[in-house]
Amino acid sequence: MQRNPTVLVVDDEPLNVELLKSILEPLQFDVRTAVNGAEALDSLARDPSDIVLLDVMMPVINGFEVCRRIRADRTLKGIPVILLTALHETTDRIMGIDAGCDEFVTKPFDKNEVVARIRTLLRLNFYRSQIDEKEKFENVMHRMNDGLVVCGPGMGIKRANQRARELLGTDDNSPLWLARLARDFRVGYYGDLRRDLGSQDLEFDVERPETGSARPLILSFSSSLMKDPDGGVSSVVIILHDVTEQRQERLRKESFLNLLSDKLRAPLAKGLKDLAALPDPPPAVDEVMDFLRKMEKIFDFLSVSGSDRLSGLRPPVDMAGLRSLFNAAVDAQPGKAVECEYRLEAGLGLSMAKDALGILLKNLVENASKFTDQTVAKVTLSASREGDKARVTVADNGHGLPGEERQAIFDAFYQVDRRGAGKAPGLGLGLAIVKRIVQSNQGEIRAELPPGGGTSVTFTLPLALA
Repeated sequence: MQRNPTVLVVDDEPLNVELLKSILEPLQFDVRTAVNGAEALDSLARDPSDIVLLDVMMPVINGFEVCRRIRADRTLKGIPVILLTALHETTDRIMGIDAGCDEFVTKPFDKNEVVARIRTLLRLNFYRSQIDEKEKFENVMHRMNDGLVVCGPGMGIKRANQRARELLGTDDNSPLWLARLARDFRVGYYGDLRRDLGSQDLEFDVERPETGSARPLILSFSSSLMKDPDGGVSSVVIILHDVTEQRQERLRKESFLNLLSDKLRAPLAKGLKDLAALPDPPPAVDEVMDFLRKMEKIFDFLSVSGSDRLSGLRPPVDMAGLRSLFNAAVDAQPGKAVECEYRLEAGLGLSMAKDALGILLKNLVENASKFTDQTVAKVTLSASREGDKARVTVADNGHGLPGEERQAIFDAFYQVDRRGAGKAPGLGLGLAIVKRIVQSNQGEIRAELPPGGGTSVTFTLPLALA
């Protein structure tokens, strides 16, 4: 709620004070009073007013001196001061101007003149304060180490600091700057960036590859919506932070782990295949195969990382591709039979790398097969459109989950005790891998308990038309 303007009336004549109060208070001004200059300065020091009406002819400290002291005070110098005076000589008015007053009202004063001058000065002071705040904001903007971009609802740039122009390599303020960003950088966002910037807060990385004349550059791109009083979007504020060194260090670690995984994954797979084909396996073969599968799971966990956000746009996986990957995941399950049902909406495409989607489905099918006491694990794969997202669900006929475990199952190393014996199978990495893949592709994931029993895992991904 907007407060009323405060006016400090300073006059040693009680009749003048009462007259001014009778004029201003009905017009929604909050009137404070002081009977001399010293009292006025004390009042301002405790709680500065929006404007001061100051009588010139007062004992001890006259109005000129009070005005000089107001202008000399760093916290008070911006307050407008109107001198109330019966003086008519030009030299007296020059003294008032020299003391720093903004306006004069001559006694006996006219009601309309007093109100008009107060309102004019308050309005001018508001505009001056806005200019001061804008200058402060601009100064802060241009001293920032991060790039700062402020866009309007149409995504044209209203304001950008020097650091943002350096990082983006352009002074283009039109909405076309987003197309330039997509041309010059690999953008780790797979939805409609121009549309989604105006409807939600976003956070992802963009990367400019190394060229002969420029080093590689990786930026953290973070946007926030600014709303107007009616709830509409007035601005989109974007922060660009140079994370090149941090990301490159992380990528070096990931490259090492991926190299280790690639070198050992093939021997592991061959070992599993050879052991499974033995006509008369030794007693310890089950333990060896379990060990090899756990090693493979660890390698999957290490290989799935946030660096996938920098892989750029990919051809979408259509429904035929999704079904093929799901069948491959089913075929990879040892032992238990798996029966599949498909409910796939035609024409959809998933914005995800095919290899990552294959790992995701393999882990979901493995969980469905592992956590059921039925002779045949029945698994249903559904895919449909949900707004601007693709909604994919893998449902099984397992024993379900307690309600408190529905979110915990996505935590790394969390294990569900299947039989209440205090010993859960596996490492607790399968669904953590699934969650990491989904989130690195701007998706969301959740587990649900269908009315018919079992467990369903649903994830959403940016939609691409196949």
